[in-house]
Parts: sequence; C-alpha cells; structure tokens
Amino acid sequence: MYAKKKIGVPSRKEGGEGDVLFRKDFGGKSSIFGKIGGIWEKIGLDVVSYPTSGSLALFKDKNRIYHSNKFIFKNNTLDFNSTLKLGKIDAATSDTDKFLVSDGGTIKYRTGSEILSDIGAGEGVSITTDSGSGSPASDVTGVASFSLLGNNGVGITNSGTTITAVAVPAEIDHDSLNNFASNEHYTQGNIVETGALNAGSITSGFGNIDTGSSTIDTTGAVSTGALTCTTINTGQGANEVYDMDQNVKTDSSVTFADVSGAPIWQYLPFHIQTGTNGRHYYVDNDGYSDSARKWDSYDTDPTGFNYRSVAGQFIVPENCTLVAMYGVIANQSSTNNPTVTIYTSVDQAGGINEANADTTLTSAGSVTVTVTTLRVPYKFNKTDFDVDLDAGDIIVPTISHDDSGGTRTFTGALTLKFITR
Repeated sequence: MYAKKKIGVPSRKEGGEGDVLFRKDFGGKSSIFGKIGGIWEKIGLDVVSYPTSGSLALFKDKNRIYHSNKFIFKNNTLDFNSTLKLGKIDAATSDTDKFLVSDGGTIKYRTGSEILSDIGAGEGVSITTDSGSGSPASDVTGVASFSLLGNNGVGITNSGTTITAVAVPAEIDHDSLNNFASNEHYTQGNIVETGALNAGSITSGFGNIDTGSSTIDTTGAVSTGALTCTTINTGQGANEVYDMDQNVKTDSSVTFADVSGAPIWQYLPFHIQTGTNGRHYYVDNDGYSDSARKWDSYDTDPTGFNYRSVAGQFIVPENCTLVAMYGVIANQSSTNNPTVTIYTSVDQAGGINEANADTTLTSAGSVTVTVTTLRVPYKFNKTDFDVDLDAGDIIVPTISHDDSGGTRTFTGALTLKFITR
C-alpha cells in the first residue's frame, strides 16, 4: 500500500495488480484506488468523525484509516486484528543485525546476540576430550567448526552427525603398547623367551634348538639324520648306544665328540671275620696273600686314613659323580644290624697324599641294614648320593657294627654306581 502525490485516477501504467493507492480527487478529497484486472477502481471511503461498524472510513484528522473488523491505521501505526500475510520479502543487502519478533502481537526486532541469548545458544559449543592441555575446545561465535583428527592406529569417521573413532591395526606401533617389552612380541625373530609350550608341534624349517643344560624328554621314538653327541647317558659303557629295540634310531651315523654321563659300576665282595664293635673294616691291604674279599683291616676313625691303607682301595678312573650303592649282607653270628659307610678323599686337595702322610677321608653317606634272622642275606641300597669325584680320588667302603656283646661275622657284596661328567 503506498501513496503518490498525484490527483485523480492513477494511469494504467502505474502500479501492479492488487496495488492500493491513496489519491486526492479533483475536489480535494482523499480517495483510495485499487488495481483489479489492470483497471484502477476507486474504493469508497467515508470521511467521518467515527466510522460505523463494518465500514472503511478516513477520520477527519486524515491520519487514521479504520475498519472495525480488519485493521486500523493510526498515527503511523498499522494494527491488524487478524493474520498478517506478506506475499514477498526481499533479502537485506547488508548486515542489519535486526530480526523481527512478536512482542504480545506487536512486531519488534532483536539483535543476533539477543536472539542467541533468548534461545540459550549464547554460550557456544564446548568439546572436552580424554587428553590434551588447557581448557576444553570451544566456539561461541558464528558456526562452530572443529576438526577431529586421527593418528597412528586411530581413524575418525562419520556418518551424518555420528562420529566414530576406530582402531587401525596396520598403523599400530606394537613397541609402544603398554605392558609389552620392546622387540619381544612382533616377529618370530624377536622371540627370545617363552613360557611352557604344552601343545602344538615344531615342523620343518627350524634352525638349531639349544636347550642349554636342560634335557629333552620323550616317550616316543627319536629319528634323526647325522647325530653328534657331546654327552650321552646310555646306561651302558662309554661310547655305547642303545640298540634299535630302545627306540634310538638314526638313518646315518652316530658320532661321539666327548661322551659323558656314562655309568661306571664297581663290584666289591666282602667277608669280615670276628669283627669287633666300633671298628670300620675295609678291604685287606697288608695281608698280601689273602683274598681281596677278606676285609680284615680296620680303623676306628677312618677319616684319618693311614697312607699304608691306600693300597688295594678303589681309585676313581675319571671325573665322575657317586650316585648310588646296591648290596646284600648276612650276619653270620647274630642278628645285630651292620652299617655300611662309603668314605672318599674328595675334599682333599691334590688327591692322594704322598708317602708317609695320612690321607683325609670324608663320609659320603651310610646305610644301616636291619637283620632279623641269623645267616639270612638282606638287601640294602642308597640312591641319593651326589658326590662329585675327580680321577685319582679314593673310594673306601667300610662295614661296622655296635654290638658290644661280642665279635660278629659279616658276608656279602656291594656295587657302587658312578656317572661320568
């Protein structure tokens, strides 16, 4: 709705369809014209002191147009009692910072910051993460713009407004993981220690397997190519191998580089005639024509072994360990319990002393045999020896008893077992 400072009916060229013009007619009165169908039609207007109900009137003061049911235009204010509809609104050409709002039906404006405050958006956007320094990331003006960036091992993706952080295994630096030692978990070449391997198999393509001082135990057959042994315990003599029935098989050759762990057996028969209690009897060394079975030499404390008693004793042939003793003994004169003791010169520096000097012996262990019947042989053994011996050390087995009621006679034999080392 607009007015032109012209008189009379507007020309056809003026305005557009549906426009309304205020004009003075030739009589000096105010008139309203509306363009309908391309023709300006005069709209009736009463100039009155107060309009009647339902009429459109121009007050006499010429500042007010009033219609009782639709609108009132007075003192530069346009009042609508019904819905206001605007057919077209042009875009502003500058930042006016003014936004139309309704204040109880009255159209007013608010600035941008006032509107943000009105809708509770004035504080902007704040993002807090699980790491970083300083205050949370925030943006309180304009469009909140943030970049969520991944790093090695982590990728950031989004589907619409949903943002997802995902692991990227190919980018993970294994050496930087918590609770992992560097270079011990990534490739087979870096595996230097494992726990117990209780399942699985070792197939082809493996290199040397070095178990150090540990053993390799198996209940199945062992099939090899060329076999080189630095140590072999066969249960037989040195450099002897189990036969095929013992499940040790080779499709090539067996080479013994330095055989150790082989057993040494020493058989020692004995006969003690009328032995007195408190004496330790050992193999005869002064009755040159007597049998070696006759043990009639003795000492009450054989740890101080006279050099003249050394001859005739068992001398260790190579470095080995005393591990066991097996034997049988009979008390021919009573049911007294005899004691079998093994003495060695292992703690003596330099082995056997020179002539005219005593040899120091040490007890390696003993066993007392329980006898309940006269002249009946009883077996005995001791399998927990663990005495390292060097070649040239002396082994002195002795038989003793503590029966103060008289002399006793013992007959039997014992076997000592050594393992080479």
